[in-house]
Amino acid sequence: MKITYHLLLVLSITLSACGEESAGQKIEPAKEVFDSASQFAKLVLGERLSVHYTEYKRGEVGVDGLFESEGMIGYTIFSNELYQKVPSPVDVTGCVLFAAKFENEESAKSAFVQLKSHSAIRASEVEGLVGILPVQVRYLEQMRNVGAFFTQQDNYVFYLPETCENPPVESSWEDFENLFLRFITEKNEEIEVINADCEKDAFLIQKIEARR
Repeated sequence: MKITYHLLLVLSITLSACGEESAGQKIEPAKEVFDSASQFAKLVLGERLSVHYTEYKRGEVGVDGLFESEGMIGYTIFSNELYQKVPSPVDVTGCVLFAAKFENEESAKSAFVQLKSHSAIRASEVEGLVGILPVQVRYLEQMRNVGAFFTQQDNYVFYLPETCENPPVESSWEDFENLFLRFITEKNEEIEVINADCEKDAFLIQKIEARR
């Protein structure tokens, strides 16, 4: 009986210690979202891939302005090797992905909510206004008829520039978007997106799950 008691006591202490260790450990996400996005860009462009990182500067009128929000740190451009990097680009020809990094997930969510709100506003509604609102609205207005795709995951907001031409890979922009989501989401995971298709003149906000 004593042996059984001591055995149970040791087992109880061991399980308790394991529980404390697990509780104290930092649980890493199943995927590092930036690395996954980088793998997507590598698949699309292969050896032609060029990567540029830019620290955020408030008040820029290009891509910086598009993502401008509290907590933004900077953004990474994934483009083909012929793309000429300039500060806060307006012309995104040759770019396949922008990854805007924020201090934390809440900051990224806030920036994405801001994009959702501003995507519903027309440029004519902000005439004469100053600040980030008219900058973002005018930038988004340019995308309505050529296409764009935004989503947020962890502490990143992602932007896929689109055109009225065929995508770099896949047979359609919808398939291209789905390919990207397969890289940054887990199986059966639903994610919210802001999407504009060629000549549709509108942004659609919806929650979708990547086809696999």
